Amino acid sequence: MLADRLRMSPTIPVDIQFTDSDVSGTITDEYTFAGKDIGAVASDRVIAVGVGTSSGTNAAVISSVTIGGISATKAISSNAEENSLSDIWYATVPTGTTATVVVTYTLEQQRCGIGVWAVYNSSGAPTATAEDNQDIADASAVTSTTINVPANGGVLAYACGVSGGVLTFTLAGVTEDFDENIASIVYHTGGAENYASAQVGLTVSCTATANTRQTMPVAAWGP
Repeated sequence: MLADRLRMSPTIPVDIQFTDSDVSGTITDEYTFAGKDIGAVASDRVIAVGVGTSSGTNAAVISSVTIGGISATKAISSNAEENSLSDIWYATVPTGTTATVVVTYTLEQQRCGIGVWAVYNSSGAPTATAEDNQDIADASAVTSTTINVPANGGVLAYACGVSGGVLTFTLAGVTEDFDENIASIVYHTGGAENYASAQVGLTVSCTATANTRQTMPVAAWGP
């Protein structure tokens, strides 16, 4: 019977693929990142964008993100002192292999970085989100949180850090996809991982090479 065949149909695993990253040191409230790779076309393709900034004392937030002209939805924000801010936004973008990503803040920023991932075979919205942040006063180089990832699901993490010197990062729980300087003393990184078995309380962490003001949002998707 059809119902029996449907029940026996295998689950197609979520596949999160890193596609691109970019940075800007321009002072503005709207950042336009043109021609970003968004992966192979698929009717259920979700594009997830990690966005990071740190711009002194401006109490700004992201007011909107568009991906190829499609309005994205905020999954999670992570905030630390002095307007250190990282978000993950996502939208279903079924067509095109490149897209312009536009990030708009409520106030001018001094810099902005993005990481871009294509999420295939998911149910659309993230199944779970989490975050951690560190202020300079915390005297820590580590942000760490836990998240549940469904069987045949995936997870991505994005982090942005500020320090007096050069920073590099080591990610755990996900495989690092990039590690870059945004501008001046601000750096960002991101990574993703696909899991065949369910992960309950998966630890995702980002360790910098120095104590840092750091923000790290994390999002998981299921099939």
